[in-house]
Amino acid sequence: MQACYALLQGSKYPASDGIVLAPGDVIHILHVLPFLPGHAASGAVYYSPPPTDDLQKQMEEDAQQFIGDRFVPLLDSLDVAYHVDVIQEESFETIGEAVCHSAVDLDAAAIVVAAHRKSTLAKFISGSSSREVAGKSDLPVLVFHG
Repeated sequence: MQACYALLQGSKYPASDGIVLAPGDVIHILHVLPFLPGHAASGAVYYSPPPTDDLQKQMEEDAQQFIGDRFVPLLDSLDVAYHVDVIQEESFETIGEAVCHSAVDLDAAAIVVAAHRKSTLAKFISGSSSREVAGKSDLPVLVFHG
C-alpha cells in the first residue's frame, strides 16, 4: 500500500487507500508505443512511413529512460518488486486495448492508469486511453488524476 500511495501521492483523490500489496506482488509499469505517429493520430492526412528500426529503438530507449527517471527511484526506495514493460501498439488495436490485453497476459490483479486532462476536441480525435481501459477491462481499474 505504501508503494501505491507514494506513486499516487500527487493525486488529489485518496484512491490508494484501498490498494494493498501482498508479499510476492509485482508492479508492472507498462508503456505502449503508439502505432501511428503523432501527426497521423491528430488527423493529419498525409503519409508518413513507419519508423525506421533505429527510430523504433530510440523510442523504446526514451520510454525506458522516462520510466527510469520518474518511477524507478521511488519503487527502489520502497523496496517494491517491479518490472518495466515497453510494448508496441499493434495496428489493429488501440492503446487502451493493448493495456487491457497486456494486463490479462501478465495475470494482473488490477490496472492503475493516469487520466490526462485533454480538451474535448483532443478526446474526440484521439479518444481517452484511460476511459477506454476503464470501460473495456474485465479487471478492476483505478483511474487517478495526477
